[in-house]
Amino acid sequence: MYSERSVGYMSPNVVAQYERNREAYEEIDSRLSDVKRDFISASRDDQKEKLLRSVEFALISVQTPLGIAERAYAQVAAADTEEEIKDALGPVNYQNNKFRYIMHNREAIETESAEEIITLLEDGQIKRAHEQTADTFLGVGIVKAGFALAMLGFKECLCTDTNVIQSVDFDVQESYNDVDEYWNICQKILDYYDELSENLPNFLVQWVIFDAMRGEGVAYHAEFFHSIMDDINLPKQADLTNFA
Repeated sequence: MYSERSVGYMSPNVVAQYERNREAYEEIDSRLSDVKRDFISASRDDQKEKLLRSVEFALISVQTPLGIAERAYAQVAAADTEEEIKDALGPVNYQNNKFRYIMHNREAIETESAEEIITLLEDGQIKRAHEQTADTFLGVGIVKAGFALAMLGFKECLCTDTNVIQSVDFDVQESYNDVDEYWNICQKILDYYDELSENLPNFLVQWVIFDAMRGEGVAYHAEFFHSIMDDINLPKQADLTNFA
């Protein structure tokens, strides 16, 4: 389909990954819909808490193996002091920067800019909310801001992490300064995987690509879901023995 291959290009069988794990992805899709419904109907204080947790999950995951990121996130979410947060981030790449970002973002969530993000999400203005999230919170940028919103159930968004970049045979940048440019490259990726994107939400397509590239089954991201919702029937990644 495309002739110019990106560095490190691999060709995962994403359709086979989806078919082998269809029930798991259907459960994840349903869970994301539940998260979005709960977010939209929550009080403003609860919405801020959910948004902040999703931003923290996204920034902790940056360039960090899945199992390490999941454990660190769970410990950060449960921490009562700054020292406990620092300790939780110990095994994470760029832990000092991420600690600084977390502390900044816990203040930023109380700003008008954060309020505007929530209002934009409520109004269905997802692209503008995506841009505002990247502008408001440190440590996520446009790529991981998309992941933060997607994990709140706004499945229009996706995250072009290293796995996605290496899965296509055309160039994808690691970072972006313009949200329109980023959404355009996301659409190009979705078109590339049209056999899936015709039937799945954008974020689920990216989720399947991520799993296919890892080759380790399904990444449930259950630590995040457990932190913001009750009655979760998903295995915690931090309890598993095989990590990326």
